[in-house]
Amino acid sequence: MPITLGRGTTPLYIISISGIDVSDISDVYITFEQKGVKKITKHFPEAYIEDDKFKIRLTQEETLSFNAGTANAQVRFITQDDTAYKSDTFCLQVTDALYDEVI
Repeated sequence: MPITLGRGTTPLYIISISGIDVSDISDVYITFEQKGVKKITKHFPEAYIEDDKFKIRLTQEETLSFNAGTANAQVRFITQDDTAYKSDTFCLQVTDALYDEVI
């Protein structure tokens, strides 16, 4: 099942990372881009760890900044000992909204 990003919605993304003790993470950055242009990057406290997973919620304004089609996202994080990690990029299917305004 593809990951979706609905324009005009407020999605909560929950991202599992294996093989890392999340208590050692000092900051996490989650970046969304479309057509090679960075749209959104969030980090602590907007991107946070709960139940050993990274979590991030986008606003209506943020999701409306995307065009229907595809987008990419990536997680980067750093540990207390300054070791930096990154995930592979993952693709999101951006779905359109007929009403193109914040409600």
